[in-house]
Amino acid sequence: MNHAIKKLDLAGKDITAYLNKILMERGYNLITPSEGWGTVRDIKEKLGYVALDFEKEMSLPVREVDAKYELPDGQEIVLGNGRFRCTEPLFQPELMRPRESGDEEGIHHMIHQSILCCEHTQREELYMHICLAGGNTMFEGLKERITKEMTALSGREVKVHAAPERRHLAWIGGSVYSSLGCFPQETYVSKEEYDEVGPEIWWRAPRSHRHRL
Repeated sequence: MNHAIKKLDLAGKDITAYLNKILMERGYNLITPSEGWGTVRDIKEKLGYVALDFEKEMSLPVREVDAKYELPDGQEIVLGNGRFRCTEPLFQPELMRPRESGDEEGIHHMIHQSILCCEHTQREELYMHICLAGGNTMFEGLKERITKEMTALSGREVKVHAAPERRHLAWIGGSVYSSLGCFPQETYVSKEEYDEVGPEIWWRAPRSHRHRL
């Protein structure tokens, strides 16, 4: 099903950088030699959330979205609509960067297009088994927003699954797969090989090995 794979080049570090830009608009410069991006990343993970309706959330009184964060030095800062503005590029990438040729679409459009690339007989099951995985899926409200957007796009019932351990699902899945008896032993790089060569081993290894855990 390689033809159905879709990709959005927007990772957790991009959300962190965008939040930092928003914080600087409010007069907060939190990137320091000692903390690096750590403080901004912590603010993102503790206070960031996804708005169910972005425009409606933007119109709310400031007091309804404000939240305080205590810095390492004990000072407090107030984060307003940046809490959900920083995550909105997941659905509207153009908020973070100008549209270019081959316009990027939000994750809801990518999920929908990916399912449409599959056989018609498979679509019903896929719409009912949308599984979230990875760090960016930990934001409060993401499951509900994807459900809303996907329902609007597909015109049908959808189910989005957000397992508590979804931050590490890729690693868990890789671990389970590699422990199976049918796992081909010639398609992995051992820890000893990795320790000896380092990350470059992925480029020295045959092409068939580069996808291995």
